[in-house]
Amino acid sequence: MIRRGVVLLVFASVLALVFAHFLAPAPADGGEVPPELRAEPKAPSTRAADLSRPFVTATKRARPSVVRIVSLVRDRRGQWRNLSRGSGFIVSARGHVVTNRHVIQGALRIDVYLPDGRVAKNAKRLGDDARS
Repeated sequence: MIRRGVVLLVFASVLALVFAHFLAPAPADGGEVPPELRAEPKAPSTRAADLSRPFVTATKRARPSVVRIVSLVRDRRGQWRNLSRGSGFIVSARGHVVTNRHVIQGALRIDVYLPDGRVAKNAKRLGDDARS
C-alpha cells in the first residue's frame, strides 16, 4: 500500500510541474528575454477578465490530461450499473491516472473516458490510500 506522504508528495509535485510548465513564459529565439519581461512592469489590472486569464490559460493547456471516470458494479441481474462518477488526470506517458479514492471505491469495473473520445474500459486499479 502506498504511504500517504508519498502520494501527497507526488500529487503536489505533479501539480507544481504542470503549473510551472504552463505558466512560465516561453523564451524568445536564441534564449533572449522577451521584450515584455525587460520592460518596466505595468500596474496590475483589477479587471476580472485580466485576473482570470492565467487560470483560463492553465486550464486550456492542462485539459488534455483531464479524464472522466465511471465506476461500475453488477446488479442482481448481472448487468453493469453506475456506482459513481468523477474525474482524474493523467500523470504519466504510460497512462497512469490519479483520482480520488471515493470515485473508485467498491468498483468491480472502472472505465476511463479520454478527452479525445477514446474509452479505456475495465482500467486496472493499482492502489489507493485511505488515509489521504
